[in-house]
Amino acid sequence: MSNRLKHYPIEFKGVSEIAPMIKKWSSLLYEDRIYEHKLDGIDFFVDKDLKELSSNSDIIITKWGKQSLDTCFHCVTGYGLYEILPWWKTMQEFFIQDLRITPWLPYPCILISTANLRRHTDKGRPTAFNYPIFGMDTCTNHLWYDENSADEEYDETYTYESGNSILIDTSINHGGFVLQDHSSEELRAICNMGFAETFDICKDSIDKAFESGIISKIL
Repeated sequence: MSNRLKHYPIEFKGVSEIAPMIKKWSSLLYEDRIYEHKLDGIDFFVDKDLKELSSNSDIIITKWGKQSLDTCFHCVTGYGLYEILPWWKTMQEFFIQDLRITPWLPYPCILISTANLRRHTDKGRPTAFNYPIFGMDTCTNHLWYDENSADEEYDETYTYESGNSILIDTSINHGGFVLQDHSSEELRAICNMGFAETFDICKDSIDKAFESGIISKIL
């Protein structure tokens, strides 16, 4: 395994309870394609049924990916997500106060896509801590990086699994593609806590918390 991602046997609390709702959201976005017309990177506002509102609301959706809806992803954020993810606040405070690492956003984030996710780097956010909402992923994820600034580019595969979180260096190209015998239209979603600090700083803090056992009391 590379030094730019790490798996942890840590499970986000409450994911199984929200999975049916997120499955419905995913179906509306990628099967019914209700917001296919939305422009890349532009926020719009919805209620809990994903009906668009004319004014700001507590749930925000942003579509990322100028190419096809089939290879982009939707970022669902906003303070309204605390109502369906009440445990997020405790997790957020733990990272801030105990580990001294800073969440990238002031509220929860859910990322939704199909199994084909284009190769990309995250805009500005260097690190992400991810947990799969639908259980084991249907696609093989890839991380592309130049090891030790060498000319050769490395392509490493990794997979999301139930009960395991992944810390990933999102300043490096990453993406996901369908496994053999799976459809590119299969839905996937993850709980995503981005961090403002670099991957190495975040990894060092989480490693120490994990080794001491303190993190298992929070997550």
